[in-house]
Amino acid sequence: MNAEAYHKFFTMVMKYILKNSGTISDAEDIMQEGLTIYLKVVKNKNFKQEGSRESYLFKICRNLWWKELNRRKKEKKNFFVQNFTLRITVCVHVSQH
Repeated sequence: MNAEAYHKFFTMVMKYILKNSGTISDAEDIMQEGLTIYLKVVKNKNFKQEGSRESYLFKICRNLWWKELNRRKKEKKNFFVQNFTLRITVCVHVSQH
């Protein structure tokens, strides 16, 4: 992938991630990880790519972003559960004294 193609593709990935609660930094990270995965996959002798290289790479990046969003959602949920539990513990402790 030459520099012009990379820039065009990165712009597409960045727009997708920005539209889906991400940042430019997120897009850079996802792009890097996506390219790493793509290169590992295409080195496999049994790999048979269907469709264009760009569409396959975009699917990898999209799936990575979905995983990241799910991880963040779980992390946020765990934070609220822990914070809520801490507040209950503090309230019970204070009311007992």
